[in-house]
Amino acid sequence: MQAAAELNVLSEVSKIVESTLKMPAGKLDVDAEFESFGMDSIITMELMTNLSKKFDVSITPAQFTDVNTVSELASTIKESLVENDSAVEVESQVDIQTAGQNASELDLSSIELQRNASSQVHQQTSRAKLRNSQTLRQQSLRRNNSRKANRQPALQNLLNYIEEKYSVDLGSRSFANVDEVVEVLVANHFDDLMAHYGISNSAESIEKNFLKSPIEKTSLTNDQIARQHPLQTMDIAIVGLSCHFPDAPDARTFWNNLVTEKNSIREIPKSRWDWEEHYAEAPTPGKTVTKWGALIEDVDCFDPTFFNLSADEAKVLDPQERLLLQQVYLGLEDAGIDAGRLRGSNTGVFIGYEYAEYEQYLRDHAGQIENAPLFNSSSPTYYLANRLSYLFDFCGPSESINTNCASSAVAINRAYYSLLNQESEVAVAGGVCLNLFVNDYITGSQYGMLSPDGTCGVFDDNANGFTRGEGVGVVILRRLADAERDNNRIYGVIKACHQNNRGGANDLSEIKHEAITRVIGDCYDKAGINPETIDYIEVDGYSTKWGDSFEFEGIKNVFKGQKPGHKPNRHKHCALGSVKGNIGHLEPASGIASVIKVALSLKHRRFPATITKRQVSDFIDIKQKSHPLYIADHAIEFEGIRGEQDRLIRAGVNSFADSGANVHIVLEEYVTSKQNNHLQQETAAVNQAQLFILSAKDRARLADYVDRYIDFLTAESDVEFADLIYSLQTGREAMTERLAVIATSADELLNKLTLIKDSNFLNGQGKASEFESRGIYHCDLNQAEKNPLVDSITEEMASQMVGESVQTAQWQQVALLWTNGVFVPWMEIWQGKSVQRTSLPAYPFAKQRYWLSSSDEQELDGPKISQQSIINEEIEKFDPSDYESSKTYQAPTSETEKQLVEIWAKAVDIDPEKVGVNDNFFEMGGNSLLATQLVSKIRSQLQIDLPLMAFLDVSTIAGAAEVIESIKYQQEQVDVDDELDAEFEEGAL
Repeated sequence: MQAAAELNVLSEVSKIVESTLKMPAGKLDVDAEFESFGMDSIITMELMTNLSKKFDVSITPAQFTDVNTVSELASTIKESLVENDSAVEVESQVDIQTAGQNASELDLSSIELQRNASSQVHQQTSRAKLRNSQTLRQQSLRRNNSRKANRQPALQNLLNYIEEKYSVDLGSRSFANVDEVVEVLVANHFDDLMAHYGISNSAESIEKNFLKSPIEKTSLTNDQIARQHPLQTMDIAIVGLSCHFPDAPDARTFWNNLVTEKNSIREIPKSRWDWEEHYAEAPTPGKTVTKWGALIEDVDCFDPTFFNLSADEAKVLDPQERLLLQQVYLGLEDAGIDAGRLRGSNTGVFIGYEYAEYEQYLRDHAGQIENAPLFNSSSPTYYLANRLSYLFDFCGPSESINTNCASSAVAINRAYYSLLNQESEVAVAGGVCLNLFVNDYITGSQYGMLSPDGTCGVFDDNANGFTRGEGVGVVILRRLADAERDNNRIYGVIKACHQNNRGGANDLSEIKHEAITRVIGDCYDKAGINPETIDYIEVDGYSTKWGDSFEFEGIKNVFKGQKPGHKPNRHKHCALGSVKGNIGHLEPASGIASVIKVALSLKHRRFPATITKRQVSDFIDIKQKSHPLYIADHAIEFEGIRGEQDRLIRAGVNSFADSGANVHIVLEEYVTSKQNNHLQQETAAVNQAQLFILSAKDRARLADYVDRYIDFLTAESDVEFADLIYSLQTGREAMTERLAVIATSADELLNKLTLIKDSNFLNGQGKASEFESRGIYHCDLNQAEKNPLVDSITEEMASQMVGESVQTAQWQQVALLWTNGVFVPWMEIWQGKSVQRTSLPAYPFAKQRYWLSSSDEQELDGPKISQQSIINEEIEKFDPSDYESSKTYQAPTSETEKQLVEIWAKAVDIDPEKVGVNDNFFEMGGNSLLATQLVSKIRSQLQIDLPLMAFLDVSTIAGAAEVIESIKYQQEQVDVDDELDAEFEEGAL
């Protein structure tokens, strides 16, 4: 490459512009606005390509939009050439004496720095404002002075001196005078100056060194200090996660797909919609240009009985809501948190979404669908978060968020600050996206957003739009201090989140790289993070050459001014990656997908390869040595990039929306002492008998659960047995179908679970005593007669038995107690022991189809289900004729109970002879709608004002009868009192 000084850049640029625009030589006005040339986007791209070839530098669209004239364009190209030259050439000798004189004139000595630091610290706390205004000033200065400013010897000597003394490279910038140099130093490189003089960044150190007088101290508020120098409390831990992405029903499979570079984009199956009927190769009204998608399975399936919902309620629920319900439960399981223990707690729920296709389907065909719900002009999708809070009884903030493709990232941002602001003790954040019907594919095609060839070519030279993907994901968040106190497993730590908006633009969907630079830079400033310490950024990825170049430019500018090669032997040290090549663009759920990918990377200590590109786009200058960015087109092991032994890896996540919302999240690796002493801990746990416990809602689910653990133990040879047992005992809900197995190792446990499956033990095959002799215990609390000893076991007795079992490693007694329904204080087993929660197989929800279909089955029936799911539905669907009481039958005795049995049985269509007074209304097929109707009939027939809430609190005939008798008694007392009052008044008269 020719050095910039040896090339007349303006002359060469002018020739290329004249050639591209077919103008006569010498007729070009280099100071005329580009708008006057009548250039369209095609000509602009051709010009950029021609310039890039000539000068061997990438001329990006972002750079092009920053200039208005050929003269300014030439100055920008010259700056790029200078940056490249300075990055590869040896630094020239500088006149230290002259630079030192300039530094003296500027009072840049450490003494003067400290004397004036009060105002400088205040500037640092307002860095975002300075950067914004300064960017505009620098653009103006570049246009007017870039050709001559850096040629001033005094300024050049000063810049050389600053780089030599403070390791701050300002050579790529243009300055008109010394004041501008000082302003940039203070605003953008304050941390470097403090490090040079050995001054701590802590708020206490700033007060000690800089804030001398009481007046000066009051000029910096506690809030400002906290924002500039964040404390440990700004760290938020990811303690659990769960997801269902294309070809990945759980996080473990998702990670394996990432590691094996699996692409889950394929032709849309006809079980969704017939793409051949709606497809056209070229944009055509009413047609889609794509036949591709990354879809998930079983979107029509749900397990309503697990959440105490009726079949009718399940059919009306948006499938996105149903998926969220299951994933939130599984996320809490992964965190080792029993969801029941969070009831009534300040647990916040923040859910990102965008589409409501099922709702639209029901609206469009309400006249053709039996029992279709009623809609008003408001969309019920705002219930996505609220219903989760309602069903789980979470009392923290509950928000459904629709900010387009940034929705789930905004949800994480809200959850993060909800924890910092003490609104929430635990926060659930996530997003969901389903693409059920053809309509939005057609609309996306008309807008030119979708890729005709089924790619998501982020940073690819042939990027032509995105391919739609589906998925749902959640993360469970806690304050780091709380997570460490409670021994939660931690995937990674969120160091900071930041959100902004693009602001004004030429149109609503314009991408502005300045806004991207601000949101990333402000996020790092907030956390006190030097961008130089960022190892990886998961990009938003617009999947177009133009859009991706703006995101790249926005990221690159965050690193401007840093000295190249700061990390030893690693000039290129910040990798860029994208998950879109694996699972497509999940739109509102793309942010949560990116965060889960990075969290799993921090856990497994490697960044998977990015598979979005074939050939790097010529709109990004990825090879330029003036920035640290490179594309993660191969797997990156942490130990290969860590450098210092104890340095923690950091990664950022971008999530943007064409509506202007921008979010950046920065995460950091978390390493526990146990992870550093893995071998020692594993050795200590060998040959100690443990009690494996598992429970489910019914026998079929328990059998599926056993199958999952057989597969898990077969595949995971390095599982820590003590962690597995600890996680199950302390972090799972105890349900009615229970299994306990005594084992000394994972291998022994695997053998016993295989025996259980092969012998069909859970379905009653074999003698229970024979299995108990092998340390295997099973009980269905719904079917077994209650052991009279169970009620006699007090908490103190259970605690004593646990203590004895810990001492003797004999768990038979505890196994019998737990499987028969006795509460066991599991935490007492693990006091003082080095264990931590670990990820285990998820609860196996039933897969039954719940879908409201129109009369036109072929066109409108929606996604279909597998034959296995249909079989499951036939087995598990509630049938009133098959109803048998789960309680010991007790006949009605009082007249009120007999009347209630008749009303009750009729409401749920069950033979009255089968209804006992202790049977629960909701276990008999009742739901909230039927409960309302039932109470209305009771009021009418018994002439009693029975409150609905009073009925819901008891839910049995015996309980309802007691309430009714109590109401009658109170009413009789009121009547007696009224009669006495009347007699008294008559006597008095």
